[in-house]
Amino acid sequence: MKPYTSFKFAMERAKRYLAWYSVLHDTRVRNARKEWADGFRDLMHWSATEPILRIDSEGAEGILVLRGSKMTDRKDFQHEYLSELLRSAIVAAVSSLDRYMHDMVVESAWGLLGQAEARIPKSLKELPIQALDAKRAIEKLRKDPNARPGNTIKAAIQRVLHEDTFQGPGGIEKAINMLGINNFWAQVVAILPGSPKVEDVKKKLNELVRRRNFIVHEADTIRKIRAKKTTLRDITYTETKEQIEWLEQLVAAINQILP
Repeated sequence: MKPYTSFKFAMERAKRYLAWYSVLHDTRVRNARKEWADGFRDLMHWSATEPILRIDSEGAEGILVLRGSKMTDRKDFQHEYLSELLRSAIVAAVSSLDRYMHDMVVESAWGLLGQAEARIPKSLKELPIQALDAKRAIEKLRKDPNARPGNTIKAAIQRVLHEDTFQGPGGIEKAINMLGINNFWAQVVAILPGSPKVEDVKKKLNELVRRRNFIVHEADTIRKIRAKKTTLRDITYTETKEQIEWLEQLVAAINQILP
């Protein structure tokens, strides 16, 4: 599977969190009218005393009706609780970028190592591959001169690379150095809509990765020395959707540059 295919597969999961939020987020300001609820119970042939909960989806995309005493608390479908889906979307999106960069280096490494030694990127040459992996690759060639030991080397590179993260600008640059790409950011911004400045792209990516880290490592709560109440950082559907769409554009631009 190509790295960009893996990225799109992973990014669809992030978008799915957004879709769930849109469907489940209750935009009603009050409970369903008694006449409507009674009519719906009659339509469904439910007991007249059956507890039901009506959820009006974000953007009037639909109505969700739940039945049963365990599903009648509207607060579970309000932003305070459902915002966890938005946080999950951010984590999944940044993970998609990380996976893409890892896969791209692994996919390209064997071809790059087949070049003359002077042309192999320095960062790639300096990867600390275990001697046992090199031994296994050599044994394959000894047993069969036509063998292709590339998969052994790729697996070894993969193990080493997954000790690092390739998420923020610094991590991406580390991966790009292994691929020997020059003027990387200049090429990226030339492809992105509006041709933004390099420093603006890096800043935006840093902010997104920083938010991801707040979510993963600090439960997205605001740090306080003294506090009687835990406070979550604000997050909105619109902001999250824009961030994910922007990240998708960024990786699409990177994919046009990488080999």
